[in-house]
Amino acid sequence: MANKDVSPEAGQVSEANLSSPEEDPITSHLIQKILHGYDPNAQLVSYSAKLGTKPGDNYMSIIYAADIVFTNCDGCEEKLEVMIKIMPNNELRIKELNKIAVFTKEVNMYAEVLPAMVRFQKEKKIQDGEILRDWPTCLASFCDGGANDFVAMENLRGKG
Repeated sequence: MANKDVSPEAGQVSEANLSSPEEDPITSHLIQKILHGYDPNAQLVSYSAKLGTKPGDNYMSIIYAADIVFTNCDGCEEKLEVMIKIMPNNELRIKELNKIAVFTKEVNMYAEVLPAMVRFQKEKKIQDGEILRDWPTCLASFCDGGANDFVAMENLRGKG
């Protein structure tokens, strides 16, 4: 779907396999937000994104799998695998999903509820290896009830 390389000299993104930037919801701007949530000092090198599920699998969102290549503060290249949930490209569905606050609830779950569960377990002196935390790390999110809402989390597929 999207393959983009970032020119380190100019900080520009060169596009490949895209008909137009407006049609691709996974933009370099969105990838930068996600990368900044993971490591504020990271420098984007390139990224690729494709549908993360089969068409029709999700009514509530469209899920993309993205591989982000970046350099860390030591200048070493790393790869970050993420899943990105975005609003469907349909005004009526966006309106209906906003009525039940789908993205707001998911963002709250990752930002407030799950971290509180971990803190609670630590307060109860549960051993680190026994703490329940079997969910992906949320790297970045945005929610204002519009078409640009997203939740980006680590991709657990490769971890078994």
